[in-house]
Amino acid sequence: MNLAWETFTIQAKHPFKISRSVQESVERVWVRVTEDGQEGWGEADPSPYYGETAATVGYALERLRPVIESTSVPDFDGLETLERELRAALDQDGSARAAVSAALHDLAGKREGQPLWKLWGLDPAGAPPSSFTIGLDEPAVVRKKVEEAAEYPILKVKLGTDRDEELLSTIADAATPGTVLRVDANGAWTASEAISGWSSSNSHFTRRISTGIGSCTGARPCRSSRTNPALTARMSRDLWAWWTESTSNWPSAADRVRLFA
Repeated sequence: MNLAWETFTIQAKHPFKISRSVQESVERVWVRVTEDGQEGWGEADPSPYYGETAATVGYALERLRPVIESTSVPDFDGLETLERELRAALDQDGSARAAVSAALHDLAGKREGQPLWKLWGLDPAGAPPSSFTIGLDEPAVVRKKVEEAAEYPILKVKLGTDRDEELLSTIADAATPGTVLRVDANGAWTASEAISGWSSSNSHFTRRISTGIGSCTGARPCRSSRTNPALTARMSRDLWAWWTESTSNWPSAADRVRLFA
């Protein structure tokens, strides 16, 4: 097999803002695996949060190239073995490995003459619906974003500001009736703020969240850890301890470029 890639830029319709950053454009890496005139496609979405850039993806792909180009595309059942070899060659840089994996699966499906959902024995009608993300912005712009996303049944709402309740209220008011709302503060909330958000002392905020997560409805409020703040706090502390320990040794994007060079 042969491995090739190129970087391209996507311009956002609206600047995408979350609690820790704002993006007007993003770089992606288009990955292609070819053999015998057939081509499989994948796409890497490098995340600066994990120390990834388009440059680090390129270096990662160079590390993966020998594994790819020393073998032929396996049959569908053999992809798992190849995936283990790729992970052994490069354990980090998940976006690069995900792009290669997607390209390999795409190529394997084309060789089999079947879409991947059939090879996996799945039914597309049973796939869980995805969400459409509403980034942070001024209330008038947020309202416009929600109106533009009217066709999506689930909205993931970015929060993590001192105006969270106002933004959530704007979105709930502008959303199509029946739209499910999910919230994502991108790590901007502390454990105590998260508990406060679920507290019954803030009935408006709690009602909006409890009607928008999982299978909760207005008629059947969520059963959540807001009924047990101590449990929520302990889970938050445990998760934070795990997160800081697991990420503390990750090198920066610049360091990783030097490591690969």
